[in-house]
Amino acid sequence: MLGVVLFAATSLFAQKGALQYQESSARSLEPAHAVMITPLVADMQLLGDRISYTESEAFAAYAITPEIVGFIPTFKNIALSRAAKFYKADAIVAATVDVITNAAGRIEITISGYPVKYVNFRNAKMEDVELQNRAQSFSGTEDVFDDKNKNTTVIK
Repeated sequence: MLGVVLFAATSLFAQKGALQYQESSARSLEPAHAVMITPLVADMQLLGDRISYTESEAFAAYAITPEIVGFIPTFKNIALSRAAKFYKADAIVAATVDVITNAAGRIEITISGYPVKYVNFRNAKMEDVELQNRAQSFSGTEDVFDDKNKNTTVIK
């Protein structure tokens, strides 16, 4: 029996020693393909005066807890979306976002800003790109939904 196991092990190692490898490479002579998409730009049309919209219904099922605080950036996006929908706007410009806990221990989020619609869609021209580059060099705007840019946070 020992001779059979020894023979099987020897033949296994012998097979591993017979490794063969072959590789071929060739340079690709296909022409390179590039696609450029012309950017699309639009103007913003102001729909009216500054608005204030408070959303609490969407968060009524959530009592404030440390775990729920982690969801506040998502809740802010929900409130902004509902404010835009309520005012039939595509966006709210210069948005201010206030988050509070009401007397029932539920979250209320108030969005203030200017409702706008996007109009006059067109392919970007060189002057549009130059204007955007100049605007970016002066940009000091912050994402109001990014918690690292919060002005105040109070958790009691």
